Amino acid sequence: DALEDQGLKPGAWLQAVKDPTRPETEIIETPIGQKTLGDLQDQLLVTQPGDRIAYLTDFLLDSEETEERLVKMLDGCRTLVCENNYADADRELGRKNFHMTSSDVGRLATRVQPEQLVLFHLSDRYTPAEWRKQLSEVQQHFPQTDFPKAWKE
Repeated sequence: DALEDQGLKPGAWLQAVKDPTRPETEIIETPIGQKTLGDLQDQLLVTQPGDRIAYLTDFLLDSEETEERLVKMLDGCRTLVCENNYADADRELGRKNFHMTSSDVGRLATRVQPEQLVLFHLSDRYTPAEWRKQLSEVQQHFPQTDFPKAWKE
């Protein structure tokens, strides 16, 4: 719509408009003549906030410092996709293998406050029924938790 409003047609020149590394003062040849890149960007581009998604696997929250650093990095994350490799009952085994337990994951999500927490990377030592128990353990801390949608099919 913005192109049409300006009397412009798509073309290779649009690559420059989308390139944030180019200077706003650059002159761009358009189908209707020369324009500055900054003017074209102002007229044609719509800027809106994006989604922040974090994918966390194969790690252990082994110190308060590590957890604090991670919570700061995840600030504003809307979707947290996180391992839940071990049930709470197997905490020592999880620590030994450098993985989090259900309560670790739930506590982290509670601090980060994403819109949703998606659990994956569960140990095959458990049955699907035990995975559902792990889901329940996490949901006690952070109710907006589920498995990937494809797992329900």
